[in-house]
Amino acid sequence: MADETENQQQEELSIDDLYSSSLDQEEFEKVRSSTLLKKGTWTTDPPFVPTIKRDKTNRLIVRFWGKVVLGDEKGMIGFRYSPEARNAVNRETGEDLKKPDRATKNYVMAVKAYEAANGKKLENQGELVAYLRDYPVRLRIDEFNGENMVMSISAVRPPV
Repeated sequence: MADETENQQQEELSIDDLYSSSLDQEEFEKVRSSTLLKKGTWTTDPPFVPTIKRDKTNRLIVRFWGKVVLGDEKGMIGFRYSPEARNAVNRETGEDLKKPDRATKNYVMAVKAYEAANGKKLENQGELVAYLRDYPVRLRIDEFNGENMVMSISAVRPPV
């Protein structure tokens, strides 16, 4: 009965009500920063779910999303890679920066991680997707432009 009374007391709001309420930037920054994973080397907690699509330029993009752990801390993160190499482009000017973009770099690191973990050369793209989906890998996570970014991908190696 108490739940019914509480629900009846909740005021319904419209989208117009939200337009009239201002955003507290300081509070937003607290919330935003609390959602970021701390900088460090996290380990994926499989399965790491892949999505495979072509982007608007018809480039093959493989995206992964899943759980990661760092000691007792847990979180979620995603990253993408592409086996179709492209250079980074300045978002404001469109200028070719003459260096590989993040999706290309992630692909190279993912292939190296696969080869280090399996002791053999990668034979096809399916093996790479299955490896990243089903086996733990290390992700070096840092903050870039106010968001988490996977800066490196490497094999999990047993302690020496």
